[in-house]
Amino acid sequence: MVELGKLLLTHRPALSIHILTAAAPYIAGRNDKYISTVSASVPSIKFCHLPIVTPSLEALHFIKPRVHEELINISKTFKIHGLIMDFFCTSGLSVADELHIPSYFFITSGACFLALYLHLPTLHQNTTKSFKDMKEHFLNVPGLLPVLATDMPKPFLERDNKAYQYFLDFATQVPQAAGIMINTFEFLESKVVRAISDGLCVPENPTPLIYCIGPLIVADDKRGGSSKTSLEDAHNYAVCDLIPFFLKLLHTDCLLSLFLSLQVHRGKLLLTQKPSLSIHILITTVPYDSGSTAPYIANVAATIPSIKFHHLPTVTLPSTKTTHHEELTFEVLRLSNPQVREELLFISKNYTIHGLVVDFFCCAALSVAKELNIPGYHFFTSGAGVLAIFLYFPTIHNTTTKSLKDLKSLLHIPGVPPIPSSDMPIPVLHRDDKAYKYFLDSSSSFPESAGIVVNTFASLEARAVKTTSEGLCVPNKRTPPIYCIGPLIATEGPKDDAGTRNGTTLECLTWLDSQPVGSVVFLCFGSLGLFSKEQIREIAFGLERSGHRFLWVVRNPPSDNKSVALSEHPNIDLDSLLPEGFLDRTKERGLVLKSWAPQVAVLNHPSVGGFVSHCGWNSVLEAVCAGVPLVAWPLYAEQRLNRIFLVEEMKLALPMNESDNGFVSSAEVEERVLGLMESEEGKLIRERTIAMKIAAQAALNEGGSSRVALSKLVESWKDK
Repeated sequence: MVELGKLLLTHRPALSIHILTAAAPYIAGRNDKYISTVSASVPSIKFCHLPIVTPSLEALHFIKPRVHEELINISKTFKIHGLIMDFFCTSGLSVADELHIPSYFFITSGACFLALYLHLPTLHQNTTKSFKDMKEHFLNVPGLLPVLATDMPKPFLERDNKAYQYFLDFATQVPQAAGIMINTFEFLESKVVRAISDGLCVPENPTPLIYCIGPLIVADDKRGGSSKTSLEDAHNYAVCDLIPFFLKLLHTDCLLSLFLSLQVHRGKLLLTQKPSLSIHILITTVPYDSGSTAPYIANVAATIPSIKFHHLPTVTLPSTKTTHHEELTFEVLRLSNPQVREELLFISKNYTIHGLVVDFFCCAALSVAKELNIPGYHFFTSGAGVLAIFLYFPTIHNTTTKSLKDLKSLLHIPGVPPIPSSDMPIPVLHRDDKAYKYFLDSSSSFPESAGIVVNTFASLEARAVKTTSEGLCVPNKRTPPIYCIGPLIATEGPKDDAGTRNGTTLECLTWLDSQPVGSVVFLCFGSLGLFSKEQIREIAFGLERSGHRFLWVVRNPPSDNKSVALSEHPNIDLDSLLPEGFLDRTKERGLVLKSWAPQVAVLNHPSVGGFVSHCGWNSVLEAVCAGVPLVAWPLYAEQRLNRIFLVEEMKLALPMNESDNGFVSSAEVEERVLGLMESEEGKLIRERTIAMKIAAQAALNEGGSSRVALSKLVESWKDK
């Protein structure tokens, strides 16, 4: 445990590690000298001694009041985000539950033992014999070779022993945790780690998130490369770690265009991996008002000289009656191919072009890359679940002659839950629409690319990442290498991160400073999401009846009652939009903002405890990185798919259920807000989201899955 503390201090030197020690009810050897040495050499690790309790295993039950008292005392000064226990200490789950603290397990043995331990309740149900009496009988445990029953650990052998019952009770409670840390590394035990992570060892219950943080070795101060990052967390994070005779406390002082922004962020990330790169971003003009990106581009160009922007000439569209901006975008980018070719030839005079990276709408440019012998890569700005669906889209097209809007059935796609055909994005619902053909062509182009770069991380969408990487979504063609390099968070610029404008803190952040920790529900539906006046009033009634604090971003309704805005409506009269007297009645616990909020800064504020979101992928990643649970209310694009993944697969959100015409009642708003903030289900979602926040940071750190994927992508360019 001391080594774990040292490991954390390498990432967060400001941490103060408190280890509470209790004497074991048997002779366990003297550790006074060791404690003195650590205290003298590592001042940030402090030891305190709990009173002696007896007897044996039951000591861990008797120590609960001391743990409860100590946690209460700690919480007066610090916000505790997690209680970490080893498998002897599952009795601490009730303390954590009572104090509303997410609980985690730390398995000091390897993944093989954890698999055996997790599967013990299943083995118990499958036989009435003691293992000691099952001579020459092999036990089948997912991820392991067959285990001889008599080789089970000694406390497991006698079914009637009290020790056996304790271990069985402990094993039954492990799935209740928010996460499990193991002193191993994935390469050492890859098969069994995969089996545990896929939930095969606990068939009846969900398996918590698995974090392989080893090897942690007691003897010296050396620590393994990739494992350093799995426990690092963002600021304002406190963790309690309860082990058989140690309680450890970690704490710190309490503290544009989306695609363009993502492209810039991805360019920055590539530059961290290979500083000698020169990133060239080609920009074309879309035939609708998407807002000005000029200030953002100027700022990036001035601060990062290695990122260069090339503005392509505006193309003239042929006469068209369509108003679908997806179709218009595809058409503009297709017609821009000659300009793309010319610009690539110009760039190639001074640089070796390692690859052309296109997003889903720009796949027509792959033909230019092929002509010029430049490797073409896809950058998929949504998650791996949506990628799985579009990789499989040509297969769906070939298995039916109906439009998806008329199919009225579930689509069974490898790697994702069953998808109602009506939940597919609007442009692919109508088989005869031109937009459908564009989406089909883009989906069919994936196998031609040199690689697909995805804005996600492996542990967020483990099943979809595994399935797409194994080629199951493209049954008759090759699947390119998949590089999950996220989470990449797109922002509008410095104002969005800092929460200031012209050096002044925004009103909403000042207001949040005065609210209790985790008490505020944040409602924001993206830069394009709009509601009718009737729907806005319904949201207001639901928020008012919920009784919870809220921060709500309101935009003017669209004149044509659509849910997507392509231009700003700056003048908002809240009094005419909201129910009469609403602002006065809720002024002590609510704040309504006009049009915009610094979403990243708001989500990362300690007072925010829930997020009602339209499920845009960027917003999903922002919530995950902030550790804020969601209510999923999709409005357009692929957001209905994201709701399915968030609710059914990731289990990070509650669904907002709408009527057949898309309207959501005030009763539904009230119920979902209460469910997220007060219910047992909401609590579990909150715990999983906090755990996923840690996993997101780990993925981006040195040795993390996303950093490794980025290294592989850059490595693939060496011979090109």
